[in-house]
Amino acid sequence: MTQTPPPDRHWGSFWLGFVAGWVAGMVAGIARAPRSGAETRALLSTRVEKLMGDISFEVERRGRQVARELERDPVQEAIDAGKAAVRAQQTGRAEPATARPAETDDAPPVAP
Repeated sequence: MTQTPPPDRHWGSFWLGFVAGWVAGMVAGIARAPRSGAETRALLSTRVEKLMGDISFEVERRGRQVARELERDPVQEAIDAGKAAVRAQQTGRAEPATARPAETDDAPPVAP
């Protein structure tokens, strides 16, 4: 059984159909537009301004959240907890209840 080669492609016909479809779509879009160009631009402008306001609000909100998280310094918290434990041990009192720092895979576990 022999295979027949694929038929020649006619790229010129493809591009002619593509351009004709594009032109027909443009004409149909202009003919069926529900608003004038000025009205459409005004509507789009209003929607874009609202969207930009929403985005700006969300960016500011997330920025404040990140700033609050950065204000909390886990290293300084660990140092303060260590100092409190040493002071408690030196004065003979029991060690105050503090949260242990988070353990990571690269550090050995901290003994209680």
